Amino acid sequence: MAATRKSHVDGATTDGSVAIAVRSRGNRYSEEEKIAALEAVNLCGGNVTEAARLTGLERETIRQWSIGNGVSETAFAEFAAKKQGQLTAKLRALVTRLADALASEDKIESARYGELNAAFGTVFDKIRLIDDRPTAITENRNDAALREKAEAILAALLPEYEFDRALALAAMRESAPTLSEYVN
Repeated sequence: MAATRKSHVDGATTDGSVAIAVRSRGNRYSEEEKIAALEAVNLCGGNVTEAARLTGLERETIRQWSIGNGVSETAFAEFAAKKQGQLTAKLRALVTRLADALASEDKIESARYGELNAAFGTVFDKIRLIDDRPTAITENRNDAALREKAEAILAALLPEYEFDRALALAAMRESAPTLSEYVN
């Protein structure tokens, strides 16, 4: 039997947005029913107890589904991607609001600029992480490939400096200071 209920969640009334068929025998649920229960958790702001009340399912069953147990990998991945998209949209909206606050002269004067700036940077970095982009320039200074490249550059400079390694290394420090750090 389908259970469609009204619920008061985060100050808003939702109606008809959660429909779960609760089976009386065997407690076997389709992937669609499991995803609908996860949608209820999402609708309830992550409150599994409220989602259980709303759907008529056991709290522990929904909790297990919400951590990926008992749900197919594909269905859970699709749900997680949808949830990630919702989070990304919220973070992007927050970045816009923070950017507006940073750009507003009256806000800057009344707020602590450093706090706004730190919040903006944090949210911006989180968006970059969600988009699978690095949040900072990262480089392994002990990388063997870079060491080989630096040795090759030094070897190419040696004939120009009559094989005086110290002079070639000094020239390399001027033309490629970062790479010269990889050469002893």
